[in-house]
Amino acid sequence: LIQGKILRNCHVLVTSRPYHCVKDLEKCHQFYRITGYSKQDSIRCIDKYFDKSPESAEKLLKQLAGNINLSEIVVNPLNNVLICVVWEDNKEKLPSNKAELYQMIVFSVARRFCTKQNIPMEFDNLPLNIKEALLGLGKLSWEGLEQDQLQFNIDDINNKYGPSADNILNMGLLTRDHSISRIKHTYYCAFLHKTFQEYMAAYYISESLKNERTRMQGIRCSRSLFGMTEDSEIDLGLISTRRSRYREVQNFLLFVLGDNTGPLFDIFAEELNKVTREEDKDRLSFMCLMWTG
Repeated sequence: LIQGKILRNCHVLVTSRPYHCVKDLEKCHQFYRITGYSKQDSIRCIDKYFDKSPESAEKLLKQLAGNINLSEIVVNPLNNVLICVVWEDNKEKLPSNKAELYQMIVFSVARRFCTKQNIPMEFDNLPLNIKEALLGLGKLSWEGLEQDQLQFNIDDINNKYGPSADNILNMGLLTRDHSISRIKHTYYCAFLHKTFQEYMAAYYISESLKNERTRMQGIRCSRSLFGMTEDSEIDLGLISTRRSRYREVQNFLLFVLGDNTGPLFDIFAEELNKVTREEDKDRLSFMCLMWTG
């Protein structure tokens, strides 16, 4: 059907994120969900990853069986592999949720890069130049999401990020490709998966909010992320649209901020103070509670 070998005149929409196109799906005559990655597939993946250490696979499977949140995460093949990497790199410690999984995997990738490049680390503290590269990756991520951009020109990254560009490009969170043009070859890169881009965008906004020098930039990014403008009236339609568009980034941000959510809650409070109609206040209050879990 996707290749057009049958029902050639019909339109086919394929998505890995159906909640981003609910209205389009309502217009479809048929909706099919692929549920091929089963619990048994997950077990086989873990056994294969730890084929030289079956006792590690057994321990991991036992821990996953007792953790409802993580057992739901590993039904995704990518997350399944990430869980194995985190388990291996963090002395058989598991994250408690999806956001912590990505936090741990990004740290593992950065730490492996430091080892490979013989960059010294003091205990588990990343060197300053690696932190700067992660911030650069985060900025690239957020600006890309704002422009619906998943692929980035490597020359542009080199020009924009200067000394950090090499670390940004080679750390291991980006894959490389080139254009198919025969006249001029243009080299591009993209994140391993869109979820990495979303996590890194949340990381960038979080770090901007935590740093007094960059807090105003963090507040501007947060307003854009949640659809909260500086106008005297709120736009509930925009807030709802941004929730649909940036759902994963919003969820990641609340986790990454941890105890530093003060500036974000200040923005929420400002929006609530703008509301004049009681029903709008109730709706916005519900949204704020939903964001904060």
